[in-house]
Amino acid sequence: MIIASSEALARAIELTSVLTIIVVLILLLITIRIIQPQYARHPLVYSYFPLLILPFYAYFIDSEILQFVMNVSIQSTALLVYSGLVITYWKSIDKGYLLFISIFAFAGAMILYWTSLFESQFLMPVIHLLLGIGMIVSSFKFPSIITEHKR
Repeated sequence: MIIASSEALARAIELTSVLTIIVVLILLLITIRIIQPQYARHPLVYSYFPLLILPFYAYFIDSEILQFVMNVSIQSTALLVYSGLVITYWKSIDKGYLLFISIFAFAGAMILYWTSLFESQFLMPVIHLLLGIGMIVSSFKFPSIITEHKR
């Protein structure tokens, strides 16, 4: 039984990928809001501004170049914000240097994914392994940034 055509399935996977990155951006912005002192916090509504990407994504869906640029830019934005948080607070948590492993793993996976010139059976498992390492390390150490610096 065919569930969906390959084009519809590819669009659904692509939209899911964009939604995942948008959720990561929202969570990073909420983390920044929690860490800031009360007088310097931005309104909570500003943390949900990445949701504005979704209505404009309909315009990019037909152009591969715009779609590529948008995907690379929101993924690199998430990586830069995460890197900024880690670099700022790594000294204040126990074994904070482990967070640099997650930065290198995420950056390596992103570079391999976006700069690969050929498709290979070896490349995608390496990218998934790097992403997994980054997620596991960050899931154990990144919450301590929030608990140590919550104001």
